[in-house]
Amino acid sequence: MDKKYDHMINRPRPVSPTRPRMSLSRRAAQFAPFAALTGFDGVIRETARQTEAEITLEEEEIGAIDRCLRQLKQDLPQRPVVRVRFFCPDGRKSGGAFETRRGIVVKIDEYLQNITLQNGENIPFRHIVQLLRE
Repeated sequence: MDKKYDHMINRPRPVSPTRPRMSLSRRAAQFAPFAALTGFDGVIRETARQTEAEITLEEEEIGAIDRCLRQLKQDLPQRPVVRVRFFCPDGRKSGGAFETRRGIVVKIDEYLQNITLQNGENIPFRHIVQLLRE
C-alpha cells in the first residue's frame, strides 16, 4: 500500500485561534445554490394545486341570470346589492375556481358583456353561474 499520506492520517484537525468555528447550518448554506433540483419544489406545488372545471349551465339557469341582469339594469339608480357566484379561470393551467362576491352593482355593460361592482371588479357574463339580488 502507498505510504504517501501516512504522515497526515493521525494528526488533529487544525483549529484557528482567531476565527470562530462555523455552524453546520451556515456551512450547509454555502452549498445551497448548487442544489441539483433548484425550483423543483415550486413545480411540485404547482402540479399539486387543484383546479375545477368550468360548468355549462342549463337553459333555465341562463334564463334566470338574464332576467336578473335585466332587472338590475332597470334598478341601477337604487344601487342594488347582489351576490354573484362565478368561474375564475386559472392563468397557469386548465380549469380554475368558483368564487362568490357580494357587492353593489354600479354598471352593467352589454357591449363588453360584464357587470361592474362598486369595488371596481368586473365579472364577465359568460362566467356567472349564479346571480342573486339581496
